[in-house]
Amino acid sequence: MILFSLVLLLTGGYQNVPGIIDVATEVSNGIYSIKKIAELARTRGIKVVIYADHFLERIEYGIPPFRNIIKKTIKMRCIKEYGIEKYISEIDRVNRLFPDMLLIPGCEVRPIHYWTGSAIKKSLVLHNMQKKFLIIGLGAEELGKLPIIGNVRLSYDQYHGDPGYTPYQDVIDYTIDNNGVIFWTLPEAGAEEKRGGIVIKMPPHPESLLKTHGYTGFGIIYEGMKKIGIPGGIWDAILKEYMEGQREKPIWAMGEIDYHYEGDAGRKRIETVQTVFLVKKFDKESVINAMRKGRMYAMNRTREHALSLDEFSINGKACMGDEIKISSTPVLRFRLSSGLDSIKVTVKIIRSGEVVRVFNLITPVEVQFKDEYFKPGKWAYYRLAIRGEGCRVFTNPIFVRFPLR
Repeated sequence: MILFSLVLLLTGGYQNVPGIIDVATEVSNGIYSIKKIAELARTRGIKVVIYADHFLERIEYGIPPFRNIIKKTIKMRCIKEYGIEKYISEIDRVNRLFPDMLLIPGCEVRPIHYWTGSAIKKSLVLHNMQKKFLIIGLGAEELGKLPIIGNVRLSYDQYHGDPGYTPYQDVIDYTIDNNGVIFWTLPEAGAEEKRGGIVIKMPPHPESLLKTHGYTGFGIIYEGMKKIGIPGGIWDAILKEYMEGQREKPIWAMGEIDYHYEGDAGRKRIETVQTVFLVKKFDKESVINAMRKGRMYAMNRTREHALSLDEFSINGKACMGDEIKISSTPVLRFRLSSGLDSIKVTVKIIRSGEVVRVFNLITPVEVQFKDEYFKPGKWAYYRLAIRGEGCRVFTNPIFVRFPLR
């Protein structure tokens, strides 16, 4: 059994709380019950489980000109079929059985899919099945009114070509307006399938992050590291847009387990990909607020090794998600540990998209780094990318403003 403790951070009195995000159950395309997931996660030292079953899985095609009369509908297990209130209530009920954990309901949402081709000519192609969000923090009433195809009446449908990003922005705006958090899920995963003569195209879509605004973040592990999370990639481009005033807020990275059962997708275990939350109180609102504010880091581990980022701060005051004003060069400090083992790690310090220093270290280790960078009237951000013996850690940024002298 692998045990984790809640580690008290020196900066700001935050606790490191290990969690998993995007966990499917038997309600949709998972195997285990809500309770079984909690039991298993608890044995592996996980303190927070964010469930994310499919909200609505219904694909429909109608033959023109009688689309509402001559049509084929495929329904799959999902929250809407199970019952929205029942789903939330069951997670709350199970949470009462595990008072030392936080079990939080969420859902995977596909705003729209659309068709091209012809059923008569046997050339049907189904698009956008992979473009999904992970939504957390909405109640049953708000979920029941989600502006997605098949849930409410919309001004667009699946029969008139690619609707662009309007359906996605509508869902983002609705979620944020109702005090939820929303992440692009698996943005760099892609596939193409053929089922019953229908081609299902699901290409990667990292550009979606650039073409939408106002969402909370994205899953960096595993399907957000090719073009998005690399130094100078799409994430850094978006963070620069924020610094330049083109976006109202930054976007944050989280670890996305995309869990269905033990051994899935390359022998994945329930603790393989985690999001570690920085919270002062151990309650659901604090965890959701940590996601909203970027007070978290993404990590993946092996069965044998796990890295813990015990501190990442600037000038001893600011931590992940913070903005700090300083009138001198910034001093970064980080502490890494790995339980009872010592492992070799490489730590990259990334300033505004550029790698400015690389450390090769052995845990446990504590480093203080003074960056000789000071530009009055400008600002920058810092984030860390850490690798070692099959383990990875990606922090969220700390923003630094340099006021005019």
